Amino acid sequence: MKACAGVGAGGAVTAAGFGMLQPVSDVGVEIVNISYPGMRVLPGSPAPYGLPLIPLEITDDGILRGRPDAAEDQLKWYKYCSHERAPGTFQGFESDNVLRYDVSEEKVAKGFDAWFTEHIDEEVHYSDFPKDTPDEQWEGYPGSGAAFRWRSEGVEPESKISGIIVRAPKEELGFMSTVPTPIADEIREGWFPEHPDDPDDIFMACCSFCTHFCCVPDFHTAELAISSGYGDTIFCTCHLSRYDPFQIETYNRTIFEYPDAGPGGGGGGGGGEGGGGH
Repeated sequence: MKACAGVGAGGAVTAAGFGMLQPVSDVGVEIVNISYPGMRVLPGSPAPYGLPLIPLEITDDGILRGRPDAAEDQLKWYKYCSHERAPGTFQGFESDNVLRYDVSEEKVAKGFDAWFTEHIDEEVHYSDFPKDTPDEQWEGYPGSGAAFRWRSEGVEPESKISGIIVRAPKEELGFMSTVPTPIADEIREGWFPEHPDDPDDIFMACCSFCTHFCCVPDFHTAELAISSGYGDTIFCTCHLSRYDPFQIETYNRTIFEYPDAGPGGGGGGGGGEGGGGH
């Protein structure tokens, strides 16, 4: 993730393997340490951190909605990749918190096609989701996924919060088992909802700014993921970062805070569209 690794005696900010670091040139900028639960980054990936979770709920109408108040300072988890000032990362931003399917026009123009492409801009609904991926090449890989945007209506494209939502069988989730994990019970039981009509599956979501160089990975869309032996991961085709959606770990990092920024302002530059931009 974009983070500050340290401030030298001369006041210069140095980056330790993080992409597209926002320069600290504004008077009053604060460097804040945060901790968050994220989808595990796999060993050997160039990315330094896991993808931060977006806690979910399913409304009575079957709509998938994020929960920005689910954890203290949760919206700070997404203040990286030049989204430090993105309106949606502030609690005061007016939003219905509904997830909406989202793929960039550039990516569609290049021929991107997934089961959810026909639903672009629509609210993410439980009934839309296939129980398993409808693409034959992904048979044998558990779960199905889609790209979305969240808390981003009416903002500039580079300021939107993008994410990946996964529908997965509970039996695939290591952190749902009896194996000890760093995830608290309220997270394990309350952030990954199930629909009453299908108690065997849960929904889980994460922010999709790659923590390496801010490209946007996908789930069950890139053939390169299969040929590389990582078909069951959230996969970034830019530099081959891999994240395991079925394992959650706790990460610590630093972010930039701008005390004078707020929900009415524009965000900084967005993450790269790279190989997988939504």
